[in-house]
Amino acid sequence: GHREKLAKAIIEGARNYFRIAPPDGSQFAMNTNAAKASRHVVSAGESLSIIATRHGTSVDALRSVNKLSSNDVRTGEVLRIPTS
Repeated sequence: GHREKLAKAIIEGARNYFRIAPPDGSQFAMNTNAAKASRHVVSAGESLSIIATRHGTSVDALRSVNKLSSNDVRTGEVLRIPTS
Protein backbone atom coordinates (compact mmCIF):
# COMPACT_ATOMS: atom_id res chain seq x y z
CA GLY A 1 0.00 0.00 0.00
CA HIS A 2 2.78 2.41 0.88
CA ARG A 3 4.63 1.79 -2.40
CA GLU A 4 1.44 2.35 -4.37
CA LYS A 5 0.83 5.70 -2.65
CA LEU A 6 4.44 6.69 -3.24
CA ALA A 7 4.27 5.75 -6.92
CA LYS A 8 1.04 7.74 -7.38
CA ALA A 9 2.60 10.77 -5.68
CA ILE A 10 5.65 10.59 -7.97
CA ILE A 11 3.49 10.32 -11.09
CA GLU A 12 1.27 13.22 -10.01
CA GLY A 13 4.36 15.33 -9.27
CA ALA A 14 5.74 14.64 -12.74
CA ARG A 15 2.38 15.48 -14.35
CA ASN A 16 2.17 18.76 -12.45
CA TYR A 17 5.70 19.69 -13.50
CA PHE A 18 4.99 19.02 -17.18
CA ARG A 19 1.70 20.94 -16.98
CA ILE A 20 3.65 23.99 -15.80
CA ALA A 21 6.55 23.63 -18.27
CA PRO A 22 5.50 21.32 -21.12
CA PRO A 23 8.30 20.22 -23.49
CA ASP A 24 7.74 21.35 -27.09
CA GLY A 25 5.95 18.73 -29.15
CA SER A 26 4.68 16.77 -26.16
CA GLN A 27 1.06 15.91 -25.41
CA PHE A 28 1.19 18.35 -22.50
CA ALA A 29 2.26 21.13 -24.88
CA MET A 30 -0.53 20.30 -27.32
CA ASN A 31 -3.11 20.36 -24.52
CA THR A 32 -1.91 23.72 -23.20
CA ASN A 33 -1.22 25.75 -26.35
CA ALA A 34 -3.70 28.47 -25.35
CA ALA A 35 -2.32 28.73 -21.81
CA LYS A 36 1.25 28.65 -23.10
CA ALA A 37 0.59 31.66 -25.30
CA SER A 38 -0.35 33.77 -22.29
CA ARG A 39 2.51 32.79 -19.97
CA HIS A 40 6.24 32.14 -20.00
CA VAL A 41 8.42 30.06 -17.67
CA VAL A 42 11.77 31.80 -17.21
CA SER A 43 14.75 29.66 -18.24
CA ALA A 44 18.34 30.03 -17.06
CA GLY A 45 20.06 32.96 -18.76
CA GLU A 46 16.88 34.75 -19.80
CA SER A 47 16.27 38.39 -18.99
CA LEU A 48 13.10 40.43 -19.07
CA SER A 49 14.25 42.15 -22.29
CA ILE A 50 14.88 38.80 -24.03
CA ILE A 51 11.44 37.55 -22.98
CA ALA A 52 9.78 40.79 -24.12
CA THR A 53 11.46 40.60 -27.53
CA ARG A 54 10.56 36.93 -27.95
CA HIS A 55 6.89 37.63 -27.25
CA GLY A 56 6.66 40.92 -29.17
CA THR A 57 5.96 43.12 -26.17
CA SER A 58 7.82 45.68 -24.09
CA VAL A 59 9.71 45.31 -20.83
CA ASP A 60 7.42 47.92 -19.27
CA ALA A 61 4.33 45.94 -20.29
CA LEU A 62 5.78 42.74 -18.80
CA ARG A 63 6.68 44.54 -15.57
CA SER A 64 3.21 46.07 -15.33
CA VAL A 65 1.23 42.87 -16.00
CA ASN A 66 3.37 40.86 -13.58
CA LYS A 67 3.58 43.64 -10.94
CA LEU A 68 7.38 43.56 -10.96
CA SER A 69 9.27 46.35 -9.20
CA SER A 70 12.53 45.64 -11.09
CA ASN A 71 13.78 43.91 -14.22
CA ASP A 72 15.06 40.94 -12.20
CA VAL A 73 13.52 37.54 -12.96
CA ARG A 74 14.35 34.12 -11.53
CA THR A 75 14.72 30.79 -13.30
CA GLY A 76 11.42 28.89 -13.04
CA GLU A 77 9.36 32.03 -12.44
CA VAL A 78 6.10 32.04 -14.43
CA LEU A 79 5.37 35.36 -16.13
CA ARG A 80 2.07 36.41 -17.68
CA ILE A 81 2.46 37.72 -21.21
CA PRO A 82 0.33 40.77 -22.03
CA THR A 83 -2.04 40.41 -24.96
CA SER A 84 -1.98 43.05 -27.63
